[in-house]
Parts: sequence; C-alpha cells; structure tokens
Amino acid sequence: AIAGLLPESARVRTRSAELTSGREWNRRMRAAWGRDLFVISQDARSTLFPHHTVAWHLRRAADAAKRVAGLKANGPATQRDEDLLATLGFESPRNYLSRRPHELSTGECQRVQWAMAARLRPRWLIADEPFASVDSATARRLADQLRELAAAGCGVLLISHDLWLLREVAHSVLVLHRGRGVANGPANEVLMPAVGWALLPVPPADLAANEHTKRDGQECPSSESIVQADRLTKVFSRTSWLGTHRTTTAFQNRSLTIAAGSCVGLAGPSGCGKTTLARIVMGLCSSSSGRITRGPLGADEGSRPLDAASRDRLWRSFQIVHQDTDLVFDPACRLGDALVQVARASRSMSEAEAWKHAGEWLLRFGLSAEMMLAPASCLSGGEKRRAAIVRGLLALGIATLDTVGADDSRLLILDEPTVGLDQFWQETVMRELRAAQAAVRLTYLVISHNRPFLRQFCDELVEWTT
Repeated sequence: AIAGLLPESARVRTRSAELTSGREWNRRMRAAWGRDLFVISQDARSTLFPHHTVAWHLRRAADAAKRVAGLKANGPATQRDEDLLATLGFESPRNYLSRRPHELSTGECQRVQWAMAARLRPRWLIADEPFASVDSATARRLADQLRELAAAGCGVLLISHDLWLLREVAHSVLVLHRGRGVANGPANEVLMPAVGWALLPVPPADLAANEHTKRDGQECPSSESIVQADRLTKVFSRTSWLGTHRTTTAFQNRSLTIAAGSCVGLAGPSGCGKTTLARIVMGLCSSSSGRITRGPLGADEGSRPLDAASRDRLWRSFQIVHQDTDLVFDPACRLGDALVQVARASRSMSEAEAWKHAGEWLLRFGLSAEMMLAPASCLSGGEKRRAAIVRGLLALGIATLDTVGADDSRLLILDEPTVGLDQFWQETVMRELRAAQAAVRLTYLVISHNRPFLRQFCDELVEWTT
C-alpha cells in the first residue's frame, strides 16, 4: 500500500478516516517514486530491467538523484560504481557492471537494488526480505548499509523474518498476525525471547558445523547414487552486437554426489554457482566440461545438451522448485489450474481427482483450498513458496502419500525453500517434506543460505566456497 501497488479496486482508509480508492491512492504514492521513495523487492530479478546492464541501473539511480537535487547528469561514474559494489560484497566488481539480471544470482540482483538505493539516497526506503537470498556475511554488510542510510536521514521500513537482524538494525518493530498488529514497540523489547513470542533461530555465525558437514568433492558414503557430478565446470559466453566476446565462469571443477533417498544441503556464498549446478542437473543447461550421472539417464557428458526425449524422461523423475517463484506460476492463471495441469501430466487421473489432491496438498502446507481459485499474484511471497513446493511434489506424480509406490529415482531440488517463511512455516515445510520422503523415498537437494534449516533437515551439508 505504501508503495502504491494496490489493485485499483482496493479501498484505503487513512488515520483521518478518509476513504480513498486504490487508483487515487496509487497515484499519490507513485508520485514519490524515484524522488522520495525506493523499494527493494523480495523478487529482486523481476524488478530489474532484463535487457539493461548493472551499470545502466546504477547510472539511472544516480541521474534520478541529481535531478531531485537540481543538478545535471554528467555520465557514468565507473570507479564510484565499482567501489559501491565492492562494499556490498561483490568480488571483482568491474566484471559485474556489464552483466544483465539473467547473468546474476538472485542474491546479486538483490544487492544491485541495494546499490541503486545507495545511489538514489531516497527519503524513504522499503526493504522487503532484503537478507533472504544472501549469506550471513553479506547480510551483515547490508545491515551496515541500512544503518548508513538511516544515519543520512532515510526512513526505512524493513520487512523480514530474520529476527536476529531485526533486533540489530530496527529501532522499533511492529508484529503483524492475520493482518492485525499484535505487538509494537522497541525492537529489543518486542523481539526478546523472554516475551515468549516467535521462535528465534540461532544466528548462523554462532553455529558450528555438525557431523553431517563435508567439504566439496568428498565421497558420499552411500553406494547407490541418484546424481553424481564429477568435476563440472560452467563458463557462460556472450558476444555483443559489436562483436566483442566475453566469458563468465560460474564455477570450476565442482563435484557432488547425492545418494538415493537422502537429503543433501548445498550452501555457499551468493553467486558461487549453486543454482547453476541445479539447472545442469535438471538438464536446463549443459556444463562446459565434466561428467554427470542422473538416475533415469545414466552417465553422460555434462557438456552435451539433452534432447527432447531425454528431458521428458528426466523431468518425470527430477523436479526443481525455483527460488524465483515468479518463474513457477503464470500470473494470469488460477493457482488451482496450474496445480491440476502438472498433476494430470504426471499421473493418469480425472480433473476432479486432480483438484481434490491439489487441495489436500495445499492444506498440508497450511494453505486454504480457496486459494486455488485465485491467481498466484494474490498470494504472499511465503504462500507462493509453499504452493511452489506443492507443485513440485505433484509434478513428480505424488498425488497422495498412501497410493504412490516406493521409487528411489525421484529427486526434488529445493532452491531457497525458506525465503519468505517464518520459523513456524519452516517447521511445517520440514515436517511435510519428511513425511513425503518417508512415504515415497524421495531424494532432496536443498540449496539455501539458511544453515540452521539445512543442519536440522538434511542428512549432510556440502559447503561451497568461491
């Protein structure tokens, strides 16, 4: 509402009891965009212009700030942009200025938004889950950036489930439950564990690796594996319309073994290639070198793209829940139609049966069956995350837990499954995923920066470094 993004059919009642239409309210609020207000979105990639570079986005924010100050834009400031990206945790920042959003990880896209906010220096900043897609060290850098903006006179509305960082950064906290404020006051009082509200997770920096943690390339103890990646390397290359050729190395000589029926966690800094590896496992892209063995397909050269028949066979047993939930659902399609479509494509059933099973799965993950009649755009980020997990399970042919036969060949890749979820819903997701694994021998690959979740849920944790 504050950002002016409400539907036009909405009604807004202000403190003075004035009732305003959504269209009029949005017009008022959007007048402040780029001058007084900036929003760091939870879905960072979808808010950046896909065909423009990082340097273009930073220059656009800097030019907007100069227009507000009554100054004339004087072209790009490459060195200042590099220094800013370096303070936000980008290694070799010069290499990132010419990249476009699809060449960045979600955490890197989020940090580009932070850099734009630092260039713009708005009066008000809305940051929606700004720490969700970055590692703990980078989250500390972003917290410092927030303090600098606030010290410069910027008012910040920080929306987050990371309660420890809220306690460190926020001056006051408002707790919402089902649309109503249930607590409001100084952060160190509202978020104190002694108050008894919310399960505060242990800060990742204070957790020592447990016995499941292993280093990249270490052999898996299981003799039967569903995925075996051996010394994979991925290099992206692009030729501009001017004929210049540029290459970007996502990762080099990475190895990973996933035993059938296990749950493997994959952690590492933002931008180290975790999601790219998942895409290679799914056959969505090929590696530049190395070999990979996938259960339904057997051993294969990772650099050889899969043909249509092989992809179809693979995707009946392997599915991925994308970190960007906007990639999962058609925004113009009802949620129920999207779930029924994948359920019927993976198993022979009537449309009525598919609607029934999809509704049951949504209830298991704490979503109401009425949501099936609404488009995915009406769901919150956490609700879309849980609905995306349901879609992944249905796409694997798991309509119910008591009618599917055991099958060791099913793999579900979960990319940042806890983004947008508080501690309660993380526990719910963990419980339901474990129930599905026990019933149908599912295998999980979980990619996340949430190390407490990984250590609690996974059999083993693989740590990648840059």
